[in-house]
Amino acid sequence: MNVNMVNAIKRIIAEQGEAILDDPARLRPLIKDYAQIVPQEERRAFGRCIEAGFYRRIKAAQTTEARRRLKTDLARQLQNTAGIGAPLCSGTLDVLDAVVPLTAGRTTQDATGANPIAGAISSMPRITKRTLIFAIVAGAGAFAGTEASHPLRAGIPRDFWGLVINIGLWAGMIGLGISVALIAAQTLYLKKKFVIGAVIKSALRGIIAGAASGALAQFIYNYTQHISPAAQVISRVICWGIFGWGLGWGVSFYVSNYPAKRAMLAGFAGGVIGGVICVTLESTMFGVLSEIMLGFVIGLTISLVEEALREAWITVIWGPKETADISLGSKPVVFGSTPEADVYLPQRRGDPKPLPVRAIARIENGQVVLEDKAANQRRVLQNGGEITIDHLRVVVNTKR
Repeated sequence: MNVNMVNAIKRIIAEQGEAILDDPARLRPLIKDYAQIVPQEERRAFGRCIEAGFYRRIKAAQTTEARRRLKTDLARQLQNTAGIGAPLCSGTLDVLDAVVPLTAGRTTQDATGANPIAGAISSMPRITKRTLIFAIVAGAGAFAGTEASHPLRAGIPRDFWGLVINIGLWAGMIGLGISVALIAAQTLYLKKKFVIGAVIKSALRGIIAGAASGALAQFIYNYTQHISPAAQVISRVICWGIFGWGLGWGVSFYVSNYPAKRAMLAGFAGGVIGGVICVTLESTMFGVLSEIMLGFVIGLTISLVEEALREAWITVIWGPKETADISLGSKPVVFGSTPEADVYLPQRRGDPKPLPVRAIARIENGQVVLEDKAANQRRVLQNGGEITIDHLRVVVNTKR
């Protein structure tokens, strides 16, 4: 390990902060200035490590043994992708290991067992770009569905069964709008091809789920609204929850490895929260936004719960700022050239004809398993493990 390089990087971190290791563009000229006496090939190798994101990988490994195993794997990757000799790869990673300190709390946790508080914090829902996009498109879908339902509901009487049919039609169109909007967002998020059959199936499920849950909710509300003013409000909110419960069932069909029961509970919670907002807005000048907010909250809640409770997922990296997360489970996540693949691999000019199914990732016996069909290999991947499938980089993430 080059001590001069270690001292130079430590000096840069002391002056610029450790975040500089996440910014290759700023770090590169600093290394050149601070480490002039270090051989150029060592500076270049360190730069390759930073550009490949090895800093975050090493920082995430919070025991000496975990880092030792990880560095062996990373050195092999660096040697294969950058054409750098094995001794230089190992020495460069030793430098990076030396300048990224271990966190004492995390080291104790790894030695003594899982920390329940840290696990709870890591599982707490948080709003990400994906969850926000899904919430916005769900709100837009709810608004579009409401507007499209007006001609269908015109002329329906306002008696007991007329209201059930009326609300069933309205809820069915909202379910259609939300389902089509979410599957479109999911398709664009994963850079997949639009499959008309999948859109039609999603639309049908959305209509059925929305109409059935909406009609059921109105049926219950017809019997409970006259008990008392307070019961009327509570009944409306719960009925919104029933509506969200049905939409959650529909969403579980096209979001990979999202158990139906979990999606339905998330939908119910989103419906209740959205119902409270709707009841509040209806008495204000913003009542026109009530359906939009309902769809927004249901989409946000379903997405938040899906991300918070998943045990493992993969991050697909298309480019420096182009990534997507896909939950792993017993249902295989398929990489391939068929439109039905979860991760679509387009054929580029000069590439050999791609396999319809290039690789499959799933969870088996608590482990993340990848089957590489092209290489006819089966690998077990640990947290932070990185693989390359065709031109994509794929990183495995687990909460254990």
